Amino acid sequence: MPGLQADEFVTAWSEDGKSLFVMTRSVPAQVFRVDLATGQRSLWRLFEPSDAAGIDSITRVLMSDGGKAYVYGYIRTLSDLYLVEGLK
Repeated sequence: MPGLQADEFVTAWSEDGKSLFVMTRSVPAQVFRVDLATGQRSLWRLFEPSDAAGIDSITRVLMSDGGKAYVYGYIRTLSDLYLVEGLK
């Protein structure tokens, strides 16, 4: 399909049914609006949590018709590093 790239997947249809919203799993996640007739792409929105520490990927963006409301999920991996001194 024109306008789609290999690492993207469809997340929603536009309200008028003439475009698709597609996204990448990068951080920040980029959501593009792709016109089905022409393949023309435009960046619609970027998604990234306010605290991006440990974010591996944005898993999915779900939206209402036309993107008036949306929700997204992400995978966060956090760890702790301990320094131990004086062991014999």
